[in-house]
Amino acid sequence: MVGNELPDVGELPDKDGDGLPDVIDPKPNKPCKGEDCLVGNELPDVGELPDKDGDGLPDIHDPDDDNDGIPDAQEPDTDGDGVIDDLDPDDDNDGISDEKDPDADGDGELDRLPGCEVGDNLCDVISDIPGDEDDAWEAEEDAAVEIIDALLDGLQEEEIDLPLSFDYGQLARLVASGLTPRNVDAAGRGLALHNNLLVDAVFERQPLRQFEELLVSEAVVEEEAIVEEEEGAIAAAPQQPLWLKVEELAEGDATTYVEGMVAGVENAGVEVELEEDAVMVQLDSVSLVDVQDDELDLAKRGGISAWVKGFGGNSRADDSSILYNDYNLSAYGTSFGVDVVLGESFQIGAYANYGDLNVYQHNGDTGGGSWNPDGWGGGLAAQYSTRHFYVQGLFGVSEFSGEQSRNILQINNDLGGNTARGDKSVTSYLGALRIGAPFKSGGVVLEPQGQVVWTRNHEQGFSEGHGTERNLRLKYKSRKTNFAETELGMKLSVPIRTGERAMFVPSLRGAWLADWNQANEGQDIGYKFTNKTASFDSPLGTENGALIEAGLDYTIRNINRTSVKLYGRGGVELWNSDRGMTWRASGGVTFQF
Repeated sequence: MVGNELPDVGELPDKDGDGLPDVIDPKPNKPCKGEDCLVGNELPDVGELPDKDGDGLPDIHDPDDDNDGIPDAQEPDTDGDGVIDDLDPDDDNDGISDEKDPDADGDGELDRLPGCEVGDNLCDVISDIPGDEDDAWEAEEDAAVEIIDALLDGLQEEEIDLPLSFDYGQLARLVASGLTPRNVDAAGRGLALHNNLLVDAVFERQPLRQFEELLVSEAVVEEEAIVEEEEGAIAAAPQQPLWLKVEELAEGDATTYVEGMVAGVENAGVEVELEEDAVMVQLDSVSLVDVQDDELDLAKRGGISAWVKGFGGNSRADDSSILYNDYNLSAYGTSFGVDVVLGESFQIGAYANYGDLNVYQHNGDTGGGSWNPDGWGGGLAAQYSTRHFYVQGLFGVSEFSGEQSRNILQINNDLGGNTARGDKSVTSYLGALRIGAPFKSGGVVLEPQGQVVWTRNHEQGFSEGHGTERNLRLKYKSRKTNFAETELGMKLSVPIRTGERAMFVPSLRGAWLADWNQANEGQDIGYKFTNKTASFDSPLGTENGALIEAGLDYTIRNINRTSVKLYGRGGVELWNSDRGMTWRASGGVTFQF
């Protein structure tokens, strides 16, 4: 540094404040105006004052330093240091000169990576610039670092070749699309959706009218015979039982005697008290009466039941990130089973299920993908129920498999622009518990409910086998994921008896939902060109929502024959997360023998 620092000429004495240091100002005590200020820009013994546009007016006094027709007062000054960006060597004042700063204006968007457009999200993933406020998550940038490290290892070992002309834009597409899986949480959440729908179907309870045999109270009034002694009256001899007869009776006399005794019994007085609206059913000369107990209708089971039920629903993620694509999920299935009553309050059952799952990954920045598996499973269920309390439990397992596809962007003339494919299999374990306490208020049955459904998925390792270049085929390591969803709500139903044995039951159910964060492990990815791997964390957190569901049951009680129960349900879930609004539905038929 020699003398005063030239960019800081304002530090030199300037009594009249006109921008000309006193050392060159012909009138140091009077501000100059117009051409009077054109005094040259030579400082004695120091050198020239800065004059970027060479117009003879030093920048310190020039209203348009770069002579672009825009006054300096209107020129952008990103860091507010008084030096317009066109003349400032460090526009954002981050300590990195603009020539070396890929984000010179400090707006969080890369400016000058070769091959990258301003605002390119994929370039944000591979460039972690301190202070940048881009859309890439830290977990995504960490994964990109691991992928680039694996690439460098493959290049060093000559297992992969990249042309010398490979720029940052192509590298970003290679890393974020060619060597990255699609949203690693989509498959697990899809299986949890299937299991939640399956549990709701298996746990459904439909009421069935209960009948009891009518008990007849016979009041046989023994009349005391009063024999009045009247003049001329002849006392009749009492009728004796047959076993007191000594002499032999003729056949006709014996028949007459028996018929008379039967008639006496039939003419005995019978008194029956019933409710005015009581329903009676006659079966094989036995009178049955409806007990009209709605809570008992739900609780009491008998014999063996066989059932078949179907279900369906959807879910989604609409606001994920760059490497974690948005996705849509849909699950459909059928379950069928048998329940056996072991006592007045306890039953056990077994079921089998078939499911069809659709996972669709949106294209987003990296390219889309899908997984469309189907599978079979089964499990055991049990129920304990009384008039005002019940608890249900279930354990099951299903095996799903299907082709997974991953669309890859065009990376350069030789790479990408195709779809990698491989067969993915998952074993999904299921456990569930529901507790309820139904009670009647007026004509409505109120049923507080609590439920928890736990899913554990074993995602088996596999490799993409075809559809793209060898070095773009990923190797998925095996992993385990867990999901736990709870419901806490109330069901309202209105039993409506119709005919002698049938019943309609419209219902409405509302519940608070929670999908709890299980801190799932990430998905590790291997590559064909290196032994190194990259890890993609699971960003799922706890989510809350609400359920509104309407339903209708129709049941027919057939005495000493097969009874039939039909039901249908449909509703929506409203989540305060990127799931938004989703739907669910189920229906089925039960035969009770």
